[in-house]
Amino acid sequence: MEDLFTGDIFSASLEKINETDVETTSRIANGPATVFNLPRIDLIFGIPSPNIYDYYVSGGFTSSSIIIKKDAIFCSTFWLVWAKFGIIGLLLYLSVYIKLVSKSRAIIPFIIMLFASMFFQGIAIGSSGFAFQMIFLYNFINNSNSSQNFSTIQ
Repeated sequence: MEDLFTGDIFSASLEKINETDVETTSRIANGPATVFNLPRIDLIFGIPSPNIYDYYVSGGFTSSSIIIKKDAIFCSTFWLVWAKFGIIGLLLYLSVYIKLVSKSRAIIPFIIMLFASMFFQGIAIGSSGFAFQMIFLYNFINNSNSSQNFSTIQ
């Protein structure tokens, strides 16, 4: 577990976060600007469009602080899930991770890192990144539970 915070991957990720210019990075800046400009009903149930850009073009919200690049509005995972599926969908999305913690407390450092990364990355439900996270987390839990069961048998 200690290798998680001292490894090359963690230090490279931390370096990228430190070097990211928040003011010019649309993925970080667009999230709050998008969600906090939604009508209340859409905050609760999500936008009635397939993506945020279509919602913007249809006049769903207007904000001069939203950065549009190549006919798209990029948001990080947390804000994207909230905008597309509302607070109800966001809670369901986060409950997947919380349920994993209830199965194995050993996974808490990984979940904390994933929660933090949700504010910097754009990994949506159904994407290969989300599938990789789930495969890794479930395998980790199965292996930790198997090793615990094996140690109690001996």
